[in-house]
Amino acid sequence: MAIPTVTVLDELFSESPAAAAKRRMGAFDQLASGADRPVVLYGAGGLGRITARGLRSLGRPPIAFADRNASRTSAPIDGVPVLSLTEAVARFGTNAVFVVSIWNAQTDHQYPATRDELRRLGVRHVAPALALFWKHPETFLPYFCMDVPERVLAAQEDIRRLASELADDASRDVLVRQLRWRVMLDFEALPLPVKGPAYFQPDLLPPRDDELFIDCGAFDGDSLRVFRSRMEGTAARTIAIEPDPASYARLESCAAALPAGVRERVRTLKAAVGKFREKLRFDSSGLASARASNTGTIEVDCLPLDEVLEGETPTLIKMDLEGGEIDALLGGENSIRRAGPSMAICVYHRPDHLWAIPLLLRQMLPNHSLHLRPHGYEGWDLVCYAVAPGRS
Repeated sequence: MAIPTVTVLDELFSESPAAAAKRRMGAFDQLASGADRPVVLYGAGGLGRITARGLRSLGRPPIAFADRNASRTSAPIDGVPVLSLTEAVARFGTNAVFVVSIWNAQTDHQYPATRDELRRLGVRHVAPALALFWKHPETFLPYFCMDVPERVLAAQEDIRRLASELADDASRDVLVRQLRWRVMLDFEALPLPVKGPAYFQPDLLPPRDDELFIDCGAFDGDSLRVFRSRMEGTAARTIAIEPDPASYARLESCAAALPAGVRERVRTLKAAVGKFREKLRFDSSGLASARASNTGTIEVDCLPLDEVLEGETPTLIKMDLEGGEIDALLGGENSIRRAGPSMAICVYHRPDHLWAIPLLLRQMLPNHSLHLRPHGYEGWDLVCYAVAPGRS
């Protein structure tokens, strides 16, 4: 059942930022039943390692990792032993707090199920990594869409404006559920993924025979592979843009493998998109998480979308740019206003993107309808759709 939007917003915003900060500071210690309880990190992947490094910098390194894939021969990570879940529970289940450090766009993980499983196995104290991050925000936050609740509450004017601009109850429900998670640590409120492929939500974006799809952050061609079915038997075209060299090589291979009559209508471009024409430092990994960074290992070309789209009339623009979406939108503002394309923009890479990106789209495309749709679990792959009049 949808949570009434006005009721939830009034409830959330009745708390002052100062009160939220006080609540936030005590959340982890409350779940741990104490401030000095030793920490076991459940999940030895990327988030677990980031959390371990942060705890070490705070002078309280974890006593162990627990991981389903661990074995007796698993090597320690930065000196921290990696144990099977069974062994970790047997050794530390009664005296340590198990911090669930599993948060990955490629999984269907849901914290409440993991928490309940750990409790059934005999773990007395369980907390999500976000609760620990709340206690030490200077070390851990912001992290993707995670942030302290008081900064969310401080943005209530923009958030209320967005709620009034969203076109349907489903979108408003997604908004308030996201907010309940971010402000109240309410994982049960998080919406489940919708059916349908990300960026091509069928109830919002039915196919067009004359589609010109602009794929910003094309990765290895994953979206191109989905879009291929829309290209066969039509005049639809794609411009796929990707800066990471390893991903771009796979993108080119994907395009080259398309059948004759389709591949000729795909143009690939090895570049980032942003606000200006410039060179950017870039963390090149060949993974979907590769992004622009001041500590990047390589330098890549960055182009404004207005330059890429000169002489073109796009009908659908997708952006999955690991946090660079706002700069890319600003760099394409003239083309977006001129062509009025439908948009599918990720809004989960930065905390304020949930409201800042839709409101920016509203300024650029005042007659489009705005929608929020989750395509992943636990806040991942949240997309804002701005749908052109007459499209859906």
